Amino acid sequence: MPRPPLTAVIFLYLFNFLDGLPKEFSIYDTTYAGVHSGPGFFPWHREYLKRFELVLRTFLPMGSTLGLPYWDSTLDAYLPTVEDSVFFSVHLTGDVDEDGLLVYGPYANMSTMEGNLMPRRALGNNSQGELFTEARIDVLLDQKEIEGVLQYPLDERFFEFSHDYVHYFIGGDFETTYSSTNDVIFFWHHTFVDFIWEMWRQKIQTREEREVQYPEPYPDCFPPLHFANATMHNLPGRKIQDGLLNAYTDKMYKIASRPRCSNARPDCGSKYLFCDTANFDRPRCQSKVKFGGNCTGYEAFDICYEGSCYDGRCQALPSLRLNEIYYDKKFEIQLDNLKLGRIIGDGHFGKVCMGWVLRPKGPSDGPHSHISDMLPVAVKAPKHNGNHDEMGILYEELKIMSNIPKHPNILTLVGAVTNFDLGEIYVILERCEGSLIDKLKEGKARFRDELVFSMAGL
Repeated sequence: MPRPPLTAVIFLYLFNFLDGLPKEFSIYDTTYAGVHSGPGFFPWHREYLKRFELVLRTFLPMGSTLGLPYWDSTLDAYLPTVEDSVFFSVHLTGDVDEDGLLVYGPYANMSTMEGNLMPRRALGNNSQGELFTEARIDVLLDQKEIEGVLQYPLDERFFEFSHDYVHYFIGGDFETTYSSTNDVIFFWHHTFVDFIWEMWRQKIQTREEREVQYPEPYPDCFPPLHFANATMHNLPGRKIQDGLLNAYTDKMYKIASRPRCSNARPDCGSKYLFCDTANFDRPRCQSKVKFGGNCTGYEAFDICYEGSCYDGRCQALPSLRLNEIYYDKKFEIQLDNLKLGRIIGDGHFGKVCMGWVLRPKGPSDGPHSHISDMLPVAVKAPKHNGNHDEMGILYEELKIMSNIPKHPNILTLVGAVTNFDLGEIYVILERCEGSLIDKLKEGKARFRDELVFSMAGL
């Protein structure tokens, strides 16, 4: 069973599964909250997730290979405002109302084990809360001994503490151990914790060491239920040491790689992610920001899941009516400085000619500059000289172009001649050699049809 990143999960299946469970279904009951504060935490939760996943699979369509996804919370940890991640939106794990109740999204209005109408969240309200960061993961992966991973030392970077801080950040039901499974995020968070543990096992231990290395049983450090030979609490038929077996990843599931991107391939493979190529020592994937969220500093990136980053917020760009846009007269040039050539294209309302514009003299130009110092351009003009309807259409286009900043994918406006008294209007653009239609035909096999792919959900 593959464990994909959460952004790849089919939420409908998971919602139908969770909504169909009897309300008393929970190993995390209201009197005991699993095995915490000791080395048994990790093997116990591995077995717990395995059993949950087996139940989940009974709700999936025949032939489905969907497994429990993981939530890589480092993708959200570096956003300007973590709470604004699309992860906490109606598109993924749902959103809350002003009282913190989960009333929006696929998991809305699911009653809890305690009989409450819906789960609660309080994102970012606990000052001790934070998501996983690369630094925390690196500290763990640098540990050489099993005690540095599974033990419970007085170090705030300890693995189980890092896990705790995510619970504190989400808050609400998720913050309290006995009610944390009320929030679906519990499962996605713990599969990532399990993933990190397995990364350490694969990096540091041999295959044989993974199944036998475990902290010595010290009652002064942790209770006997964490000892290797202790029976897993509420999980009959398994001992803590069974959670160390390679059989979980040999026979039960494989874990998909974390999302990655590069300068050469700035694509994270998900519509919920974007590639940040500027703010880290290497390009890295980050979650997009939900509509209305804070995107300050990311105006140049495709950071918004909906809308665009404008004025520090993901929002619909302000629309302007043509009668609110004015032609910027700084583009006006004298007709005497424009030379027209042959027609190279035409349309319903206009034509395009080859042209040349006299380049303005610069400080480095000598006193003997000649008319040959001309810039090759393309010139748009009305199809029929003096036709006021065609002139009006071209002038509206000119107004828009004079207000668009320079962009590598847009032809640059060089200048214009607007002399309506004489029935003249010319829009002067940079000239591109070759034919666009020929270029498109040549590269047809390489181009991606964004409309088709978008409709297909790819």
